[in-house]
Amino acid sequence: MTAGSSGKKSVSIVIPAWNESEVLDELATRLSQLMDRNPEYQFEIIIVENGSWDDSWQKLTGIRDNDPRFKIIQLTRNFTADGAVQAALGLATGDAAIMMDADLQDPPEMINEFLIEWEAGAEIVYGAIERRQGVSIIKRVLARAYYGLMGVITDGAIPANVTGFRLMDRIVYTTMNQMSEHNRFTRGLSVWGGFKVASIPFTRPARFAGKTKSPFSHLMREAWDGIYGFSDLPLRLPFYAGWLAFVAAAIAGGFLWSETIDGAQTNTALAISVLVLGLFGILFFLIGFFGAYIRLILDEVRNRPGFIIRKSQGFQSESDTASGPSD
Repeated sequence: MTAGSSGKKSVSIVIPAWNESEVLDELATRLSQLMDRNPEYQFEIIIVENGSWDDSWQKLTGIRDNDPRFKIIQLTRNFTADGAVQAALGLATGDAAIMMDADLQDPPEMINEFLIEWEAGAEIVYGAIERRQGVSIIKRVLARAYYGLMGVITDGAIPANVTGFRLMDRIVYTTMNQMSEHNRFTRGLSVWGGFKVASIPFTRPARFAGKTKSPFSHLMREAWDGIYGFSDLPLRLPFYAGWLAFVAAAIAGGFLWSETIDGAQTNTALAISVLVLGLFGILFFLIGFFGAYIRLILDEVRNRPGFIIRKSQGFQSESDTASGPSD
């Protein structure tokens, strides 16, 4: 870790915000209190307005006018939370970067604990949810099932109940910045490199105000990007499916053969029809998986930028419009 020009270690706090006008004032207040309580660090807060249709950008410009430690970016449309984070990390200057949500379900006060673990040598410090407040039973069950599945198919690379709320040392987030893939599952990319990790359990509070701004379709896309990006299990499914089909065919063939030996009348046409239907079901199931991988390849070949910045304030080099890398 290095010290900034002031001799202090610097910390960038990166926050995507999409239609979060109701929480931005409280967020800024609590972050200002955090920075004032930790004068030994030099902070920059980078908030990315991610294509909102409310007055989030106007709120952010007012916050920046009152406190220049806040830097703001406006994207031309919603590029998902991972796209917004990618935009912010590309402009971050801290010795460490902290990713958090704007809705205050990631308590800013926990950042002190992150910094302690970082100073002790951890290169990634993440929050692990012990309990969720203000969340329906259905969502809790789905979250548990998703993280359980991710843990199994990625051989433990994505631990259970790990959130996007985390600190990353400069070596971690600069390494991520060099990764050119477009379908970015940030939580997976940050731990992929084998960096030193520490976790801090916490109870995740309910939203400070408003309703969740992450539609189910965005959550499903993130889930699939995590599976496709960090597991080769779908590529191995043809072997397993082929083996099961062979075993099923052998059992069915043996059964039909034994009936023939016994002289019993068998409905051969029905048996063949069921077998063919089962094989076609397996075939189309596998085609669906291959189609998903082809979609990822198509995204990479298109080489579209991961984000487009309409305007920004507070950075050394500013332009009206910029975009992410197109490697």
